[in-house]
Amino acid sequence: MARFDQKWLEGLTYLSSEKKKTVKDGRPVTQNIPTERPLAEADVLDWKDLGDSVVIVAGDGQKHKVSKGGKADAAADEKKGTGKKEGGSDAS
Repeated sequence: MARFDQKWLEGLTYLSSEKKKTVKDGRPVTQNIPTERPLAEADVLDWKDLGDSVVIVAGDGQKHKVSKGGKADAAADEKKGTGKKEGGSDAS
């Protein structure tokens, strides 16, 4: 079995949020501010070698398909739950 290669993480991001306490309408509220940082090896929950590519599952719920050259495959790098696909047909 192949060993995990750090270069597969290049260009991938880990999405999370930070809590910020503020006052709104005289009441204390907690806001979650989105944050983004480079994906680290410690963030990887699981990975699978597919031959010429690797699938990486990150702790933030994202699933990335990366070629072994280190670049993410844009079509396979969809965010969980979006359900959107690019393209479509033009009906005339």
